[in-house]
Amino acid sequence: MTQTVDDLILAPEFQAMIPPYPKGDDERLEAQVLRERRCPAPVKYWKDTNIVLCGHRELRYCMKHQVPIDLVVLKVQPPTREVAKEYFIRKQLERDDLTMFQAAELGVHLWGLISSRAKDRQRKAGGAEPQRSSEPPLHARKEAAEVAGVSEQTLDRVKRILGSGDDQVIELLRHSEISINRAYQALREGKEEANEGDGE
Repeated sequence: MTQTVDDLILAPEFQAMIPPYPKGDDERLEAQVLRERRCPAPVKYWKDTNIVLCGHRELRYCMKHQVPIDLVVLKVQPPTREVAKEYFIRKQLERDDLTMFQAAELGVHLWGLISSRAKDRQRKAGGAEPQRSSEPPLHARKEAAEVAGVSEQTLDRVKRILGSGDDQVIELLRHSEISINRAYQALREGKEEANEGDGE
C-alpha cells in the first residue's frame, strides 16, 4: 500500500531527540523550499508505523507550502522502537553542525540502546557471559563514543550530568553557555558539599 504524507507521523519521542539547528538554519531551509519548489531531501519513514525517521523539517516546510515530497520507506529489522531509535540517532549524529554536548547527549541515548541490545544478545546466548554468543561482543560505551565523535570520558561525564536532574545546567550546555568540563566539575563539587553536610 502506497503511503501519502497525510499518513506520516511525527512522533514526539523522536522529535524530542533532535538537537536544535544553528540560528537561521530553519529560515534558510524554508526559503530554499519556496525558491526551488521542491523538497531538498527525501522524507524517510518506518514502514510498520509510518513514523518519520529522517526529514522532519523538510516534511513540515514542504507540507506548509504544498511542495511535492519524495517518500522513502525504511524496513526496520527487527521491527522494534529501539532499533528505529538507534537508526534515528545514528542519522542525527551524521550532522556536521552539532556541538560537542549535542553529540554526546545523542551518544548517551545510543549507549543505552546498544547496552540493551547487548543484554538481549546475552540472554539469547543463555547467560551473562558474552563468550557464549556466536556474535561479536558489543562494547556499548566505546561504540557510542566513536559514533558520536567524542571520548569515552566525555560520554561518561555527560551521562552523569544528564542523570543529575539539573535542568538549568543541562539547558546551559545545550545552548553552549557552559562547557562540559565546567558543568561536570560543578556537579562533583556540589556532591562533595552535600556529603560534607551529611557528615555534620
